[in-house]
Amino acid sequence: MLNWLSIPFYSVSIYPAGLMRISTPSLSLFLRMFMNNGSSIISPESIIQIKTVVSGVIPYENINMTSNNQSSLSLSEYGIIWNWLTLENGRRFLGHGGSMPGATNSMLINEKGDLGVIILTNGDVYPDNDVSVMVYTTIRNIQLALFDCFEN
Repeated sequence: MLNWLSIPFYSVSIYPAGLMRISTPSLSLFLRMFMNNGSSIISPESIIQIKTVVSGVIPYENINMTSNNQSSLSLSEYGIIWNWLTLENGRRFLGHGGSMPGATNSMLINEKGDLGVIILTNGDVYPDNDVSVMVYTTIRNIQLALFDCFEN
């Protein structure tokens, strides 16, 4: 049995970099706007820049989620805010995600740009243990299963 840890609402000094404060419908609208190459809020040129790979970027990563724990997914290329993720089988996704104690979230678009999946969870991947690895793997598998379901 798991020992549950209650984490109350909190804020951090790096807000908004460390917290997501947006409604689910608004996040969905943002993702669809991005997939449709912009809107009156963000130009198509900005979308192209965001998708462009930037060389030499070394992103912050949760030390508990090392490449050994992410065998089905490798972070291979980075852009402005968004990352290109490549699976071992060659499938590529563009997205952004993050985690804080008590929350792990991910937003991915398939390479064709015609399907996006958003996963918002209270799954905690910060503790250095097998449960964190299991939570991370489960979240990623759910997201990939949704792509498999709706792409076919």
